[in-house]
Amino acid sequence: MKLRRLNLSNDVPTSSSCISRSSTAFNERENSEPIPHDLIYELLLRLPAKSIARSRCLSKLWASILRSHDFTELFLTRSSTRQKLLFFCLKDHDFFFFTAPKNPDNNSSLVVPDYHMKFPFVGIGFQICGHVRGLVCLKACSFGRRRMLRPRLKKYTLSGGKIGRSGCFYKIQRQQVTDDAVKKGFTHLRTVKGGKHTVPEICNPSTGQSLPLPKVKTRRRVNVRCFFAYDPIGKQFKVLSMTWPCYRSYLLCQEYKVLTIGTGKLSWRMVECSVPHQPISGEICINGCLYYYSMVDSVEHRYVIVCFDVTSEKFTSIRKPMGDVKCIVSNLVNYNGNLATLTSDGDSQVTGQSRCIELWVLADAEKHEWSKHIYNFPRGIIRKVEILGTDAFKHRTINTFLHHAEDVKLM
Repeated sequence: MKLRRLNLSNDVPTSSSCISRSSTAFNERENSEPIPHDLIYELLLRLPAKSIARSRCLSKLWASILRSHDFTELFLTRSSTRQKLLFFCLKDHDFFFFTAPKNPDNNSSLVVPDYHMKFPFVGIGFQICGHVRGLVCLKACSFGRRRMLRPRLKKYTLSGGKIGRSGCFYKIQRQQVTDDAVKKGFTHLRTVKGGKHTVPEICNPSTGQSLPLPKVKTRRRVNVRCFFAYDPIGKQFKVLSMTWPCYRSYLLCQEYKVLTIGTGKLSWRMVECSVPHQPISGEICINGCLYYYSMVDSVEHRYVIVCFDVTSEKFTSIRKPMGDVKCIVSNLVNYNGNLATLTSDGDSQVTGQSRCIELWVLADAEKHEWSKHIYNFPRGIIRKVEILGTDAFKHRTINTFLHHAEDVKLM
């Protein structure tokens, strides 16, 4: 058998040629210009939120870029221009979060959601404290240790008391809470002096993080209502908490407290209120002002819209529109940066049978002036769409936020 002789000069690269090529490549890299930070940011801003989370694990350089304040603010600003629908539902002691395009195909009757996260939850109901800049604040309904560990299945309902009319409990569902459920480690439960207490919790569906807040120190047997807001001047998130006696639901709030997030140790502090009231429902935060319906006189059944300036932490009241008398409380909405109340055919809910909507836009808060707008619906403009992949949540309430912007900042 003949052996083929290799020609080293042609088939195998010599050491001199390897050195020459490597030196050439090194010189090319040395002479190449670095990629501008603006271009890097522009490329990374095009990634979805989930890809941003994965990319943080690539290297320390990538982590420093993606966690920087400049990048997270740019991502939130860019995300605000392509807002999505945020859905969340409570099932089997877990909250599930989904997002979907805000403007799906007009010819499609299907909405395809994108699953984000779930986190443990226990309670007979929950309060929606607010949805601000991509973050959601929730709070479980309070209950005692004996009720929490009751092993048998029981249906909890609300009977026409003050809490029922206030709309504080957005979801009361049938569920069983046992020792096994408690052992799962629910982050919204905190042990204080041997007892279990529910606390507000802030969660970020884009990053999968959640932040339980400190317990509001109150007297025994009081109702607690919390609202989540944002200060655009100080660039800080704040939570407003109010308490009033359980056994006298007609009384006004006795304590008003504020917690500022991002200032080190989380702690509640007392604030003064010049408008004694009891919060009812309908919170919305617009340009650093938190608005919500409140009762200011239980004898005359007088209701107003309270405005809490998140920066100065001052309270003011705004009279309801004179023509908006059909509903005790209407939907509070953001209309081009202004507060507005929305009703449909004299009802606070817009349904498939709605023929028009009535919009009262706040023109001057100091003078309590509103402007009225009526929009008639052409026949067939309201159509029914199906949220794909939500068969597991049948017969359960799916809560929806219309203007969701993804925030990739870590808490």
